[in-house]
Amino acid sequence: MRKVILFCTALLVCLLPRVQAQGFSITQYDIDVTIQENGSLKIRETIDVFFTEKKHGIYKDIPTRYTIDFAELGDSAKYRYLNGNILKMPVRNIAVPGNPYQLEFDENQLRIRIGDEDETIEGAKQYVISYEVDNIMAFFKNHSQLRWNLIGEYWDANIEKALFTIHLPKPSPDQNLIKIQTYSGNYGSTESDVTLQWKDASTIGGTLNQSMGPREALTVILDFPLDYIRYEPADAAMLAERMFIKNYNTTLTVNKDGTTDVVVQADIKFLNTVRELWVVLEHQAAGESFGLSGRWLPGGAYYPVKNVRWTGGEQDKSNPFKIHLNDINGGDEHTLTLRYTLEGNMVEDGKHPGFKKVLFSHQNLFREPIGHAITELRLPDMDEAAVYEINTNKDFDTRQLQQRIEGNSLFIETTGPIVERDLLFRPTFSIPTRAVADTSFGTALHRWWMNNEFLFFPLLILGFFIWWWFKKGKDSTVPVYPQFYPPEHMTPAEAGILIDDKLHERDIIALIPYWAARGHIRIEEVEVKKLLGLLKDTDYRFIQLKPLPEVAHDYEKKLFAGLFGSSGQVESVMLSSLQYSFYTTMNTVKSLLKEKIKKNRQYE
Repeated sequence: MRKVILFCTALLVCLLPRVQAQGFSITQYDIDVTIQENGSLKIRETIDVFFTEKKHGIYKDIPTRYTIDFAELGDSAKYRYLNGNILKMPVRNIAVPGNPYQLEFDENQLRIRIGDEDETIEGAKQYVISYEVDNIMAFFKNHSQLRWNLIGEYWDANIEKALFTIHLPKPSPDQNLIKIQTYSGNYGSTESDVTLQWKDASTIGGTLNQSMGPREALTVILDFPLDYIRYEPADAAMLAERMFIKNYNTTLTVNKDGTTDVVVQADIKFLNTVRELWVVLEHQAAGESFGLSGRWLPGGAYYPVKNVRWTGGEQDKSNPFKIHLNDINGGDEHTLTLRYTLEGNMVEDGKHPGFKKVLFSHQNLFREPIGHAITELRLPDMDEAAVYEINTNKDFDTRQLQQRIEGNSLFIETTGPIVERDLLFRPTFSIPTRAVADTSFGTALHRWWMNNEFLFFPLLILGFFIWWWFKKGKDSTVPVYPQFYPPEHMTPAEAGILIDDKLHERDIIALIPYWAARGHIRIEEVEVKKLLGLLKDTDYRFIQLKPLPEVAHDYEKKLFAGLFGSSGQVESVMLSSLQYSFYTTMNTVKSLLKEKIKKNRQYE
C-alpha cells in the first residue's frame, strides 16, 4: 500500500502542469566560492529573484550528508571524516544580511528559510546568502577532488542566467595541472554549456550559456595535484552541527537535608544562528512524570526536580528546561548555565549496607561534541569515605578520564575531546546513610506516586468500562443500508467525477493502475542515481503489454496514446520523461472526459 501511495503521488506531481510552482523566477544566480587550504569552502550566493505573486520569501537547501558510492569513484577516497560510506558535511557561519531567516535541520540537508511571515514580497528582490561547508574534498592517492553542486536541483523555478567564480587557495604555476569539468541540466546530463575563463593564476570564472529550467543543476568538478590541498584530520568542532561545546562543567552538591544541587555550565561556540535551546533530563521530572516504563526504584527511577533556573538567556515561561537566546549568531561564543535541585533521589544501596546511592542524571544535555568536560562531586562531611565509580557507561572509554580528590570533592576530567554527540561518562557514588537526613514522608510519598501512578490505570479503565456498560450496554437495532456499486463499464475516472461532481487530475491518473490491473500495462519501480551517483531516487517505468480494446472510451485512447504513441509504437516510457510535456495530453483528456459525462446524461 505504501508503494502504491508513493507511486500515485509521484505520478500526480509529474503529470500536472509546471508553471512557476514557487511563484517566482530567478533572473540571475551568481555563486562565489573560495576554496580554503584545507579544502573547506566559503560560499557567497547572490540571487536576483522576481516574484510573480505575493510570497513571504524563499528557501535554500544545502546537502549535509551523502552516501558515497566508491564503485562510482573508481578509487579509495579519503575524507577528513567518513563513517563507513556516510559523508557528513558541516555547514556553518550562515548569514543572510538584511533578511530574517530560520534554519531547519534534517538527516540529509539543511534548509535556510528566508523571509518574514508578517510581510509579503512582489516584484524584484535580491538575496545574498553566505555560508561555509567542510569535509567536501576527496583525497586520493595521486590527487584531490572537489565535487560540488554550484546550483542544486532543488529550485522549482526558472533561472535565466547563472555565473560563478572560484578562488583557489593559492596561485597555480601551471593551469594545466588543475582539471575542471562542469555539467548542467537535468539529472544524468553529461552536457556542459559553460564558458570557462582563468581570470588570474588563482581565479576561475564561468558563465552558463543558456537558461536553466526547474529542478536543473549546475555541477563543477575540480581535480588538484597531490598536496595542493592540505589534508587535515577532523577535530571535534568540525563534527558539530549547531554549536561546539568548548567546556562542559557539571557540579553536584549533596546537602545535609538529602537534596542535591546540580549546576551545568557550558562554554559554547555557536556555528550558526540559534534562537532557542531545550534539554531533557533522563529519569527526572519537574512536577510531572514522563513515560510509563522503568519506573521502579532504584533502577530507572523518576524523582522531583525543583528550582530550575537558567542564566545566559531568557527562560521559557511554560517549559523551565527551555531557554531563548537573543542576538546569537554563527561564530559567537557564549556561556549558558543551568541550575536545579533534586529531591528524593537517594535510595538504599543493596551492594553496600549502610550506604545510600545518590541518583542523578549525567548526560550531554546539548547533544553536540565537547572539547573538555569536568565533573565535580561535592559531598558533605562524613565519618566514612564514599563508594564511587568514575564511569559506568560501557560506550565511554574510561581510559580517557582522570580523577583527583580535593577535600570533600571528587573531580573527574576528560583527557581529550568527546566527538560523539550523545556520549558522556557516567559516574555513580554512594554515601553513608547517617551523613544526610532521612527522606521525609511527604517526599517519599511524592516519589512513590511519581514512579507507581500507572498502577491505578487499570482501575480507571475498569471504571470506564463499568460506566460504559450501564450507559450504553443495551444492544440497539443495527440498521441495514443499501450498498451501491458503479456500473460494470464505468472507469475510475468517471466514478471519480460522480463522487464529488468535480474533475480532478487524480481521476484521470487513476486510469493507469486501472489498466495495469487489466493486463494492458506493467508498472516497474526503478532506482536511479543522482548527483553524479552520490544520491539515489525512485522513478517508474510504464511497459505496454497489449493495446486497449476497441470499446475503450476516446479519453482512454487519448491518454494511452500520450504514453505509448498514437500507433502504439513505444514499448515503454519513464515517468520522469513526461513531467514537462504530458500536461498537454492531460488537457485534451479532460475535455474528452467531460464530453463523455455529458453524453451519459448521468446528472438528469
